[in-house]
Amino acid sequence: MKGKEGFFNNSFQLVMILIGVFLISFSGLMLEITLTRIFSTTIWYHYAFVAISVALFGWGLGGLFLHFRGQRFRQEALRISAIVALIFSLSISAYVWGILQFPLSPDYLPVYLIVSTVPFFFGGVCMALLFDHFTYLANKIYFGDLAGASFGCISVEPTLTLLGAESTVLMLGVTASVAGLFFSIASRKRGLIAISIIGLMVTSSIFVNNVQNQSISISNAPSKLMFRLLEANPELKLVLTKWNSFSRIDVVEGPFENDVAHIFIDADATTEVLEWNGTVEDAQYLKQTIDFLPYYVVEEPKALIIGSGGGRDVIISLVGESSKVVAVELNPIIIEATKNYGENAGNVYDRDGVEVVVDEGRSFISRSNEKYDVIVLTLVDSWASIMAGGYALAENYLYTIEAFQQYFAHLTEDGVLVMIRWDWEIPRLVSTAAVALQARGETITEAGKHIAIILEKLETEIFRTLFIFKNTPFNVSQAEKIRDQALELGSNCQLYYLPYFYNTTQPYASLFDGAISLDQFHAVFSARTEPVTDDDPYYFCVERPIPETLRNLFTVTLLLAFVFFAVPWIAKRQQKTKHASGLFSFVIFFSALGLGYMLLEVALIQKFILFLGYPTRALSVILFSLLLSSGIGSFVSGWASERKLVKNVLLACPVIIIIVTCYVFSLPSLFAIWLSQDSAVRMLVTVLLLFPLGFLMGIPFPTGLRILSSSNQSVPWMWGINGAMSVLGSVLVTVIGITYGFSYAMILGAFAYFIALLCAWYWRGRID
Repeated sequence: MKGKEGFFNNSFQLVMILIGVFLISFSGLMLEITLTRIFSTTIWYHYAFVAISVALFGWGLGGLFLHFRGQRFRQEALRISAIVALIFSLSISAYVWGILQFPLSPDYLPVYLIVSTVPFFFGGVCMALLFDHFTYLANKIYFGDLAGASFGCISVEPTLTLLGAESTVLMLGVTASVAGLFFSIASRKRGLIAISIIGLMVTSSIFVNNVQNQSISISNAPSKLMFRLLEANPELKLVLTKWNSFSRIDVVEGPFENDVAHIFIDADATTEVLEWNGTVEDAQYLKQTIDFLPYYVVEEPKALIIGSGGGRDVIISLVGESSKVVAVELNPIIIEATKNYGENAGNVYDRDGVEVVVDEGRSFISRSNEKYDVIVLTLVDSWASIMAGGYALAENYLYTIEAFQQYFAHLTEDGVLVMIRWDWEIPRLVSTAAVALQARGETITEAGKHIAIILEKLETEIFRTLFIFKNTPFNVSQAEKIRDQALELGSNCQLYYLPYFYNTTQPYASLFDGAISLDQFHAVFSARTEPVTDDDPYYFCVERPIPETLRNLFTVTLLLAFVFFAVPWIAKRQQKTKHASGLFSFVIFFSALGLGYMLLEVALIQKFILFLGYPTRALSVILFSLLLSSGIGSFVSGWASERKLVKNVLLACPVIIIIVTCYVFSLPSLFAIWLSQDSAVRMLVTVLLLFPLGFLMGIPFPTGLRILSSSNQSVPWMWGINGAMSVLGSVLVTVIGITYGFSYAMILGAFAYFIALLCAWYWRGRID
């Protein structure tokens, strides 16, 4: 057995090590999530997703390195851990400084990814070394690891809000330095303690200097609209930059027509703050836009604006004589920035008759009991990588079949659902609305009378598109009003589909005449146009069968997983080792755990997001609950004697499979019961639901390491394999989510634990 149990007669040293493990894991998890924000802001949301894989790969690569080169390190594990932790901390600070010295562009993506691996590599070496040397304490070390990750998760939102992404990364260099100091203290090497203190002073100085002077900051990303505009128009002025856990918000002032400022989300998507004196008369020009057309078929409506942004849709609704406007905006920074303009923006969010709600739109309407005459969603996108989106490649729950059903259910009898989107989305939105209407008993022919589509030409081949989905069929008079007012808007406005008057556009006319089925309708288009559901909410995924970026990433991660398996295996075959016959079972066991844990973790995040509401809160609560309960399960598993290790795995895995199976079928019903409760109750329910599963998922990994150690097999190799399969799992869960849905991802996760169960069954009587 590796390590000397007598070493820990001094419990103080054990505490020092566990605190160090906690801080390394805390730093790694927070760095991983912060990188998703940096990549999303500077390049594109696709690469925010890639950041997760980079982090997990670097973590596992550290274990693989230690497998081949770490023999001499193991004799002085604490000393080497302290040194590696210090290198980890310095590499974090050097990394963020290095990548921001040059304009961030997708053209250099391979360089960014390779460089991004470096800090995680050192973190992985440190953790693998500790697991290897103190394997008999694997349950306690794994507890520290998961506890650090769980607290890192709940710390992301307040830290990013307070410090911004750049200073957050530098702060993590400080926490990693502190970890190195704790390892140094545990080693009782005075010289090493002195070096660790110097390292801590260096990283702290860099961090404090950046907080005060912003010397390291994102200032140039040519692929993003805001940076291009600022460079091309010197008269524009960037007046505010703020971060939170799911976006960077920039406010730009300048000579904008009718606007006092533009607000940029992740340096690309924009929302305007209109220059307005607060009177309806001052905003009459908004009637000359397609956005106002729905207000010709409703009178003094009660309006719900989802994604109200800088308040433009709110003003349009007020011009449309709305009796009440409920403005739901996910991002509190946008609301705050808009309010800061006060009278210059007409105090749009501080008016009588306007209610502001900071919430995710779908979650809000799921819990609302009110009905509205108009529900408006104008270009509400998820291009910004919210923390869960970092895992899931731009999922969006606003445009699913279930979302449409809820919108229709919250409309008054003659109410309208209004969406402003782009012309390439017409087929998918039409089919989604048709399926939602069919679900409540409408025929496909009747569904066509609920839909009006109007195009507004912005540039050559670029059309902004108005969709009006009416709760009851348009009558001739209402359609005539839409037609007449649209024609008055001029040549840039094009009536694309309108019952009674413009209803021959193909293939929509054939669909609503019953000449073709929905399947035949989808076959007309080369892109994916099938409706999406809450179980596979990838509305923006239009490539068949999956996006090229994801396909390439899956191929790469599959090859890397094979390398992590094949290279050490070939080397191992050249050696004569004890219990070599059981080596393959360990490889399969730790592969299954890495794959299964990631599949279940990401799928559960997606399942609980709508239930909890605010996405950052959802991610924090879910990951905190799952990781911390797994850590507790790991800690408790250490109470088992050596003779009962295999039995523990044999008991834990079947119960995991049973719980996951129950979740697949029962979660929707459970959510429906508790959805109307306030957020505190829903968070408590989430913790209670996830704790048993997380507790049990924390048992197999540290128990497997203890079994592995008694068999004289390589702990670092299995750590690396587990990490590599976690990388594969993070990509595979998205592939499955797009093609089949997250319920199938959960089923596959349960199957992975079944494979782990078979391995443990094989060990019975063979491994003591």
